[in-house]
Amino acid sequence: MFEIYLYHPQNKCFEKLKEPDFSRSGCSCLCDVTVEKDKKLLITGCRGGARWHQDVYRLGKNGTLE
Repeated sequence: MFEIYLYHPQNKCFEKLKEPDFSRSGCSCLCDVTVEKDKKLLITGCRGGARWHQDVYRLGKNGTLE
């Protein structure tokens, strides 16, 4: 599981990224996180039983994952 912090160059500090609403997600955490920088996507993956789940998020304008 990951805790992700965003750096804000204006005030030179880090702020913890608010976790998304997991009610519609396949994973209940930010697990096995990868970033597609060119598409500005955060991808998580987890295993539940015999299945693998993957959730794709984008950072919204209010600073939350959508």
